[in-house]
Amino acid sequence: MHSGNKFVTLSLMLESGEEFDLRFPDIAGEAFAQVWEARECTAEVAEALRAGGVLLFIHVDKIRSPGWIADDAAQSQGMGIARGGAPVPWRPEFSPTQVQLVDMLRCLQAQPLDIGPRRLAVILSAWDKVEMDEVSPEQFLKMHLPLLHQYLAHGLGAGWDLRVFGVSAQGADYDDEDGAPIADAERMRAIDVPSHRIRVAVGDATTHDLTEPVYWLMG
Repeated sequence: MHSGNKFVTLSLMLESGEEFDLRFPDIAGEAFAQVWEARECTAEVAEALRAGGVLLFIHVDKIRSPGWIADDAAQSQGMGIARGGAPVPWRPEFSPTQVQLVDMLRCLQAQPLDIGPRRLAVILSAWDKVEMDEVSPEQFLKMHLPLLHQYLAHGLGAGWDLRVFGVSAQGADYDDEDGAPIADAERMRAIDVPSHRIRVAVGDATTHDLTEPVYWLMG
C-alpha cells in the first residue's frame, strides 16, 4: 500500500448503547491519482476498493471545473493578453474533477473491482462555504458537477444505494496562520456546545451528527 496509507479506527456507540469499533483504510490521494493517471493500483488498494460501502469525498472549494478554449480566448482578448508561448502538453491531472470521479465510479463497476451493488455516500465537505447559497447537497451536485450528477442518476448499476451529504466538520475556517482572528471563527467559538458547530445536511434537513453518513453506509 502507498506509504501515505493508514488505517483509522473510530469507537462508536449506537442509540441502543451498544459500542463497537469501526476500522477502515485511509488511502492516500496519490493512490487514487495512480488509478486515474496510470490505470493501475496496488493489490492492497484494490482490496480496499472492493469494500461494500463507499465514502466519496468532494471538497466544494477545490473543484476543478472544465475549461473552454473559446472562453479563455475571449477573456485573454478582453484583458489585452496576446497569445504566445510554447503549448502546454496535456496531462491526466488537468482533467476536471467530475471527469476523474465518474471514471473512478466506472472502475468500481468493472473487473477487478466490481463486487456488485454497493452503498455510496457522496460527501460534499466544507459545506459551510456554500450554505449561503441555500441549496441542498443534491442541487449543488447538479449545478456544479452535472456530469457526475447524471452518472449517479443513470450510470450506477441496479441495486446501488446512493445518498448525498453536505458536511461541515468544523463549521467555518480557523483563524489565519498569523493569528489574525476571523469573524466566522469567532462565531464558532461563541457556540456553547462544540458539537453544534458540526453541520450535516441531508436533503432539506440538517443535523449535528458527524457519524450519520457512516451510520447510513453501514445499513
